Amino acid sequence: MGQRNDVDDLTPEQNARLKRAWRRIWLMPLIMVPVMFVVITLNDRLNPPHPRPGHHPLPTWVPWVVLAVLILVLPVEYWFVRRRFFHRPTTARALMASGDRQDIRRVVKAPRRGDPLADSDRPIAQAYVNSAARQLRTAPFFLAPLLLLGVGALVLAVVNHQPTPWLMVALMVIAVGLSAVAFVQLRRAMTGARAEGIVTVKSGKKAGAL
Repeated sequence: MGQRNDVDDLTPEQNARLKRAWRRIWLMPLIMVPVMFVVITLNDRLNPPHPRPGHHPLPTWVPWVVLAVLILVLPVEYWFVRRRFFHRPTTARALMASGDRQDIRRVVKAPRRGDPLADSDRPIAQAYVNSAARQLRTAPFFLAPLLLLGVGALVLAVVNHQPTPWLMVALMVIAVGLSAVAFVQLRRAMTGARAEGIVTVKSGKKAGAL
């Protein structure tokens, strides 16, 4: 009897690609979150801010309670997100399982440049077009709260006669700029793929998702 796959509808090769993608997605956050927490905590303890009238320093036990909650919550979140990542047939999962990372990058660039696609690259291009269409549909639901948060911070600063939160303004400008660049690239890729006869296929259809 062969080895059981994490995902029954994927081949062993596709399942291996998903595992590599999962490690890339989670490795850096799992390393950076504890490191940032330790650095911030040590900096606060070794270089305490100068007391101000009405200022109450953060109690020592608060960071450790937060760390304990993270230790308890992160494994549950990791398990839940991993289960959805491997077992939910999303367009993103189909794209990551369609080919190796280098092949996906190479195929994605071709429609943007208007280059013809080889027959062997068409499944990757199809998965990318489906994923791009999904991203374009869901992007407003992520950008709208971000913009509202930034505008709200600016309005509160003006109303309360506080300094302008330039960091928030910079983050908003960067987010809007990156979103505009991503939108242009996605549209160019979809236009190039359409010229090759590759159109969006809904995930409910057999050719739409893995």
